Amino acid sequence: MPTLTDTAKFGDVLFVQGNDFPSSIPDGIIRWWTSSQINHVAWCMGDGTVIEAIPRGVSQNLISEYDSKNYKFALLRPTRKFSKKEIDAITEFSFKQIGKGYDFRGLAGFVINRDIIDRNKWFCSELVCCQAETGNLILVPRKPAGIVVPDLVYQSLAFKVIMSTIPRDMRNRISSV
Repeated sequence: MPTLTDTAKFGDVLFVQGNDFPSSIPDGIIRWWTSSQINHVAWCMGDGTVIEAIPRGVSQNLISEYDSKNYKFALLRPTRKFSKKEIDAITEFSFKQIGKGYDFRGLAGFVINRDIIDRNKWFCSELVCCQAETGNLILVPRKPAGIVVPDLVYQSLAFKVIMSTIPRDMRNRISSV
């Protein structure tokens, strides 16, 4: 069976489901408030790494970390291809975010349905939405990135499923919304 590392291409988005993902206060808030099992999302760089916002901040990490831990996950690919110019813009934007802090305050924004903008800090789905928008791909129309939770990104019609270990009933529930 192919691994995430073997399959992921630039612009793919990795979704992690449920309690298998390292538990943290932000993950607990996301699961509790959204009633979703999708509690993390990361942007694939196409070189075996993801750029992701995690509680210790924005970092570039190996996708193989997700392969080796038996997480439930879904790898989704945009339904359209990015141009070279868009790839360059997304790559430049993404690398500039590394080292920025985690947006704990911004998490409160989706609880109160208000975009609390601080582009020096990110939570996972906020960062992924802005990465996509840098490449002219709108994942969740008419919703600012600061109030978009992982489940909404997963529901986006901008993606097709490439591989998934998320139970079929979860995929159907989300994709039919």
